Amino acid sequence: MFLSIFPFRLGEISYLKSLKDISKESYSKVGTKLLKIRLFDYLSIFLLLLLSSIWVYNRFSAIINFISLFFVSSLLFLFIFIFVFLKLNITRKVKSEKIKDIFISIENEMKSFSTKNIYFLLLLLSVSLIYWFLRLFMGYLVLNMLGINLSFFTISFISLSVFILSLIPLYFVAGFGITEVGFLFFLTQLSFEYNSTLIIILIYHIYLLIPVLVYGIVGKLSNYFSSNKL
Repeated sequence: MFLSIFPFRLGEISYLKSLKDISKESYSKVGTKLLKIRLFDYLSIFLLLLLSSIWVYNRFSAIINFISLFFVSSLLFLFIFIFVFLKLNITRKVKSEKIKDIFISIENEMKSFSTKNIYFLLLLLSVSLIYWFLRLFMGYLVLNMLGINLSFFTISFISLSVFILSLIPLYFVAGFGITEVGFLFFLTQLSFEYNSTLIIILIYHIYLLIPVLVYGIVGKLSNYFSSNKL
């Protein structure tokens, strides 16, 4: 719930704190695990984006090429960073103990990679792909019920492109603004009328937030009453 409604990516901080409180592990260990999850989310998003791009390439070829270039460049930067991080032994040069603990956890995670844990990593990627596919499918159903009658792959491409745009940590509460502008950019190019489409996307955004808020509030109340009973 906090991930979805807090502005400026502050939800990630609340997510990190909540996971620490639940797991009773240190911030460094929880942060490393969360970083791994985000990496696989990012990879899943791009793989699904590439798949959906096949169906819309003729219409959005310039955007697809730009996103592909951005993704490849970011992966290249990540690999260079990992190599430099390990080669220069940056962890030992950090003076702050808290930051040093985080770096040590990240370094241990990178060094632990081997052929033995490939199965686990593939399993993690598979679960991430299933999660994002189901999320896209639910969004596809809602948009079609609201009158945006496009193919699953077209809606998936637009949704994923808008999501990548939302990674920029400069959006308003609950992502309002970025989502609407992103969808309108693509849909108006597909001959959808601006004003009526804007209303549909606003309704769509609200519909997506309702279950997030309901489950989040129920979860918070359940945790609160469980804690008081204990």
